[in-house]
Formats: sequence, C-alpha cells, structure tokens
Amino acid sequence: MWRGQQPPGATCGLDVEYFVCGPDAEWVLGLDFCGACRPVIAEGQACSPGTDTCDGDAFCDAGTCRARVRNGEACGAADRCLTGAMCDGGTCTPPTYVPRGEACDQRRRCPYLTACVSRTCQPTADEGEACTSDAACEVGDCAAAGACRPPRATAELCDRASQCASGLCDGVSCSTRPSACIIGS
Repeated sequence: MWRGQQPPGATCGLDVEYFVCGPDAEWVLGLDFCGACRPVIAEGQACSPGTDTCDGDAFCDAGTCRARVRNGEACGAADRCLTGAMCDGGTCTPPTYVPRGEACDQRRRCPYLTACVSRTCQPTADEGEACTSDAACEVGDCAAAGACRPPRATAELCDRASQCASGLCDGVSCSTRPSACIIGS
C-alpha cells in the first residue's frame, strides 16, 4: 500500500502525487496543474478559506470548518448542502435527473451527453453536427453556420473562455495556460 509522506504545504505536480501527501494533508490540484498538499482540518476547527481543506464533507465557513447538511435534513439560508444538492423548502434535496426531451433546470438535471437547452434536455452534438447554442455542443462552441466546431487553439479569436482549448480567453484571443508543473521532455 502506498503511504504518502509529504507534509502540508509541500508542492507536487501532475502524476501519482494524489498518493504523495501524508495522512494529515490532502492533495489539491490547481488550474495550472500544479498541486499542493494542504492541511486537512477537522470539523469545528479554525480554517483559512481557499487555502485549507476541511475533513470529509465539511467546508470552511467564516474561518471554521463546518459540516454540510445531508440530503433529507433541515437546512437554512446559511447552510450548505452536500455537493450537488440544494436547500429546497427547508430540506437538503439532491437533484433529479430527467430523460431526454423533458423539462430541465437547476433541480431537474440532464444525464450524461445531454444538455439543458431552452429548458429541455437535448442530446449534445459532436464536432461538425448541427447545433443551436454553445450548450448543445459536447466540446467547443456553436459556430454561426449552426455546427459545433472544435475548441480554438492559442491565438485564435474568441470572446469567452469556453471557446478555447486552454480555457483562457483574454477577450480577443485564446491564451496559453502557463504551468510550472508541466515540463516538456
């Protein structure tokens, strides 16, 4: 069995580093593909939002790790339900997944390879297939010609990040994603 040894605060890249952090730390991958072993803080203990990881399903709330409310339990405006669920009528409720063709919204979600387009679950379109909106495309965006096109490369024109392969648009063109952790060989 692999046992991690890295203490909280140690850095790590993209590989088997998920297993590198010691028992009092958790590996967290950043958007730049650099990772860090962050301390795992017990529920009820002090934490720093954005830098500490609370144990289990807890989250950092105003400097203290607080448990998320489980599905079916009572919740209020200041509470957070388990990830994916929402406080609906004072009870944490998980989303309902509906089949293609049915009405969808934040509570009624679409299954894999479908998207909520015009409030209806519709199959997503592959590259080159017909589309009516960006949400209808599996990847890339819906071109003016009404077909899904692949994500744009660095320096291609864009007006939003979802159009770029890197996920970065400076408002004019797609940018590269810098990373100190990904080193070419």
